[in-house]
Amino acid sequence: MASMNTAQISSTKLLAASFVALVLILGLGVLCFADEDLAEQMPPKTAEELVAMEGYRGTWAQTYENANEQIMKQGLELLFRCHIIPAEEWAESQVSQEHVDECVWITHKMLKERPLEQWLENWPEARNEFNANVTACFEEKMQLRKDEPSLITRQENSAMRTAWNEYRRGQPARRQSQTSFPCFARHQIARA
Repeated sequence: MASMNTAQISSTKLLAASFVALVLILGLGVLCFADEDLAEQMPPKTAEELVAMEGYRGTWAQTYENANEQIMKQGLELLFRCHIIPAEEWAESQVSQEHVDECVWITHKMLKERPLEQWLENWPEARNEFNANVTACFEEKMQLRKDEPSLITRQENSAMRTAWNEYRRGQPARRQSQTSFPCFARHQIARA
């Protein structure tokens, strides 16, 4: 009888603990979605907030400060003001220049579709559009690595940087990709 009672108590404790865990998980889920909804109700960051980021040592902040080209500055501004790159990451994170260049490439494509002010009016849409483009770029890179892993080399990365620099200077690319992302262009350059 005592062992049966102990088993019943253990089952009850297990059921109660499972219930508490379920309530906690549901509560966290509601908080996460509520935070996301609240975040989307926030206004875009202001130009003054961007200026306040001067002097920080993060790659994003330094790239913005050192950018001489309007296209680069405006692309970086879109990334910051539309909450795509969080302020903490902007100010302090060290990321590769290739990553920054790819992000600016994507924003350049977006800025061809509509001006910065229109993206700022509906910044969650800008963030979603940017993320969709990053996803497409990432999937292309993964497919390239899967199909032709020997092509992922320093030489290939160097060729991509050259293509990006030519693009920034307004020079026609030596080999044109069918897509508008540097990661896709790299695929074309490496195959040529």
